[in-house]
Amino acid sequence: MSGPFALAAVSAVLRRLITNGLGGVDLSIFGGAANTVTVQHPDLVQTGTNEPAQLNLFLYRVTPNPGLRNESLPVRDQKGDRLTNQPLALDLHYLLSAYGAEEFSSEALLGYGMQVLHEVPFLSRDYIRRTFPGGSGDAVEMALGQSGLAEQIEYLKISPETLSTEEMSKLWTAFQAKFRPSAGYLVTAVLIQANQPARTALPVLTQGEDDRGPRAIAELVPPYPTAKRLALPGNALAAELGAAAMVEGHSFAGESGDPASVEVAVLLTNDRWGLEAETPIPPADRDDLRVQFTVPNDPANLPAGLYRLAVRVNPTGKRDEARASNELPLLVAARITTPLPGNFPAGLVTLDVTPEVRPGQLVELIVGSTARPAQAITANASQLDFDLAGIQPGLYPVRLRVDNVEGVFIDASDKKRPKFDSQRTINIT
Repeated sequence: MSGPFALAAVSAVLRRLITNGLGGVDLSIFGGAANTVTVQHPDLVQTGTNEPAQLNLFLYRVTPNPGLRNESLPVRDQKGDRLTNQPLALDLHYLLSAYGAEEFSSEALLGYGMQVLHEVPFLSRDYIRRTFPGGSGDAVEMALGQSGLAEQIEYLKISPETLSTEEMSKLWTAFQAKFRPSAGYLVTAVLIQANQPARTALPVLTQGEDDRGPRAIAELVPPYPTAKRLALPGNALAAELGAAAMVEGHSFAGESGDPASVEVAVLLTNDRWGLEAETPIPPADRDDLRVQFTVPNDPANLPAGLYRLAVRVNPTGKRDEARASNELPLLVAARITTPLPGNFPAGLVTLDVTPEVRPGQLVELIVGSTARPAQAITANASQLDFDLAGIQPGLYPVRLRVDNVEGVFIDASDKKRPKFDSQRTINIT
């Protein structure tokens, strides 16, 4: 695959191609050097009464190649590790313009330049290598020669590209240069690819027992552990540490249907902090359709926030043969452990909380409908300070909000009549 210098290398190869094509043509009658080919911006090309006869090749547009842009997806796994070096597939749009102060010079040069590109519909690898022979001592040529353009799997194809009068007018207006006879060309496709370490899975040696291949099952329900719903106490939206929860789904007892024949664990993963927690589930707390578990009460290692929850079923006791279900989102909420209901002054108050709050987490105390941020947190803390100055005296429902996860303060066990938890209140005096 090509490297980042591939775009510049394509321009250099095309310039050499056109220059060589004009090398044997005598156009001196039109003035200037007949084999002068530049790759400048149009506004930098010399024009006017002393305008030399020359061709200018300008890369004015780069677009994704529609046929190759989605090659080799995905490039990273769920942990962010690189799986492949996905190529960046690009189409290059060029404008070939002819210059000359003498009559017919620009037309003659443009005709010869177009003929050269017509006769060479693609750039061979050998020709690209000869463009950068190496050993010249020119740092730019050496860098372009190491772009890997000749080694990419796709040939570079050259084809005319029709530009309407309106498009041509807009281009030269954007160039802020004097219009000259021009022709558009499309070069496709350049594949730019990184050269970074990537994870590659080992090949599969056998499929199934005795290498009999995948097993076909004549039913619509897959025989793999599947989590469908996470139920929390009181139909809460978030769980507190130590709270009971239940995962509903199917195939949690393995193929035999006997819970005692398999090992089951609930896995919690927090991507922000790179944390993983595994909770083994005894047979008494699970069957084929449900798994009951308790959110680990580990304040130091399970901060509030968003977790991914999966159920892992191990039918043999061998970890590499375990099967994990799909993942469900689990919100872990912070809780005020200072006794509530309680009386607090309308000033600076200190509250005990669980789990511990980490530096960088966004922490707010919501009193009624008023949110007050916590004082600065410089280390993991189980005590937080809040300034409640300005809040009118009265009784308010209260909860913590950590990283946009609000604490549990609504009892929704009766879906028709949810209510505030009367114990989670404070009285501002």
